[in-house]
Amino acid sequence: MRAGWTIFLIALLGAGCDATGASEHEPEVVVEAYLVANEPLPGIRLTWTADIDARYDAALLAIIDADVVVDLIGATGAVEKSIPYAHDHSDPGVYYPQTPHVAIPRQTYRLEANVPGAGSAVTAETKIPGDFEIRRVSSDVVFYQGPERYEVDVTPSETDRDQSIFVFSIEALEPNLANLTPFYLDTIYEIGDGELYDPDTLDYAEIEPLLINASPPLNEANYEHNPDGTVTVRLPWFALVFYGRHRISTSAIDDAIYDFMRFQQIQQGGSTLSPGEIPNVRDHVSGGRGVFGSMATVSAEMTVLRR
Repeated sequence: MRAGWTIFLIALLGAGCDATGASEHEPEVVVEAYLVANEPLPGIRLTWTADIDARYDAALLAIIDADVVVDLIGATGAVEKSIPYAHDHSDPGVYYPQTPHVAIPRQTYRLEANVPGAGSAVTAETKIPGDFEIRRVSSDVVFYQGPERYEVDVTPSETDRDQSIFVFSIEALEPNLANLTPFYLDTIYEIGDGELYDPDTLDYAEIEPLLINASPPLNEANYEHNPDGTVTVRLPWFALVFYGRHRISTSAIDDAIYDFMRFQQIQQGGSTLSPGEIPNVRDHVSGGRGVFGSMATVSAEMTVLRR
């Protein structure tokens, strides 16, 4: 799952820089971790921020000598279990749990990372969203831009908010140039529907960023509510990059991921604000930057056929 979310940290890589004058960059610790309900605790990536004029290289900026622990916090605020982490030298900057532990829905986890050279400990908390499930899938086969769209009915995820916040992602399981849908053929290569093309002349590197396509965060009000209490999520056609098999994942996200995604969308031009009015990305990390967030996820597979 982590690979599909790494792009959300791009907005932080130049943090601490003054883009209006000479750079006075003071390196800060960047955290990246996404806990998933009912899955083993993930690796945690720690890096330094880079100067805005420098090329970001995660390996060169990796933090390899931190003391990292994740605590399971009980209802009273006391630590119920501590899970120590250790650095993996084969994956610079990434720390992995040394004690097996599965993320428990509706429980709070707290990160503490002590990094030599940092002014203070880096801390963050996340409360895992509650379980939810798929109750109905419209079909496991759909025709591209056909009369029937792919949709699923899911139960709400229990959170401390009034409504759940969902993100859906589409992972292509048979990605190749010959399977590109007409919209993306035209968008990337200016090849319209019905035009002939030679896949051998196209560049596979062009489609690599499209292997997993994610939606912006949407709350329950954006979906259809059903009498049985479920919510219907419909897949828009523009989200499908390829024909063939796909894994469709619907994720209920916590506040840390939600805030990061919506502020990042503003940073990347997803608003009417002028550059001087764009707010900084809001994160929930103390003593550093980044995301220590969580989600609950359900998935199903479906196949997209040519009409």
